[in-house]
Amino acid sequence: MKAGAGVAIAAVIALAPAGCGGVYSAGADGGPGADGAARGSRPVTGVSIPVRDRYARARLSLLDAINADRRGAGAPALALDSLATVAAQEHADAMAAERFFSHYGRDGRAPYDRLAETGSRAHVRENVFRWSRRLAVTAPGDPWAQFDVDDAQRWLMRSSGHRDAIVDPWATGVGLGIASDPVGDAVYVVQDFVSRHVSVEVTGRAWRGSSIPLRGRVLAAGLRPLVVSLSREPDDVPWSGGDPPGGAYQDGSEETALVPPWSIEWHRTDASFALDLAAGGPLQPGRWYGIVYLARDSRVERALALRSVTTENCVAGAAFVVDVL
Repeated sequence: MKAGAGVAIAAVIALAPAGCGGVYSAGADGGPGADGAARGSRPVTGVSIPVRDRYARARLSLLDAINADRRGAGAPALALDSLATVAAQEHADAMAAERFFSHYGRDGRAPYDRLAETGSRAHVRENVFRWSRRLAVTAPGDPWAQFDVDDAQRWLMRSSGHRDAIVDPWATGVGLGIASDPVGDAVYVVQDFVSRHVSVEVTGRAWRGSSIPLRGRVLAAGLRPLVVSLSREPDDVPWSGGDPPGGAYQDGSEETALVPPWSIEWHRTDASFALDLAAGGPLQPGRWYGIVYLARDSRVERALALRSVTTENCVAGAAFVVDVL
C-alpha cells in the first residue's frame, strides 16, 4: 500500500506458529549523492563491510540509523551480520530484477529459508521496503541517486510492527540488502534482524522414522531451552508462475510439532542440551523449519512441574532447517 509520496510500505506482523516471536515486513533504501556517499549519511563507523558494492556505504549509514533508533529504545547496538547480509542482498536483488514486493521469493522461499541456506543457525525477523520514484514524481534519472537512507528508516520507525523488529532487544545482528531497478524506477531494501543465543548441531537431512538428534549450548546467561518448535513447509508454491503474496509471512506452516522441556536433556553446569527432534513421533517427509525457544530457568521448572508449556513471551534462540526424506 502507499504510505506517502514515493513510498510503498508493507506494515506486517506475523506471529510464529508456536505463538512466540514474530516476523515483520517493511521497506526502505538510501541513495548516493554526487560523491557516491548516501545522502543524509552519518560518519562511517568501524564496522566490516560483508558485501562490497555500490551500496556498501549506504549499508553502514543505514546501520548507524538503526543503532541510533535502538539506543533511543534502550536496546544494544548491532553489527552487520555477514550471512544475514548475503541473504538480505539476494532477496533485494531478486525483487529489483523481477519487480515484485514480498517476503517470499518466486520460488517459495521465505526469509528463514534464505538465511538457513547461507549456513546460519540464527532466527530472523525481516523488514522489506520499496520506494518508487514514479510515486514521488521526481526528476528522471537513476532512482538510487534520489533516495535518502534516513527517510527510509524514518518510514519504518513510524510503523509499530517494523519498529518492534528494529528495536528488538534480543537481536544479535542485522543483515542489510539494497538494490535498485532503474527501469522500474524503484529501490528496495531488506533488513534481516537475526538472533542467535544458542549454538546448535543438527543434521540437514534425515530419513523418515529415524532419530534426529540435536545438540546445543545456550549462549545467553539465565536462559535455557523451553521448547523446540518444528513446522513443515508446504509441498507446493501456491503462486507458481505469478507474483508471491505481499503482507505477513509465517515461521513455517500451521503443521507444527513441539518438543517439550521434559523431552530435553539439560546440563546446567555447561549450559548444554540434547534432544531428539522425532521425540513426539515420526516427522513426515518434507522440509521442517525448527526454532529453539528459550525462557528463564524458573519458568522452565514450572512447566516441568505442571507438565504443561506455552510459548508466549519466550526468546527465539536459534533456528534450523531439516529435510526429512
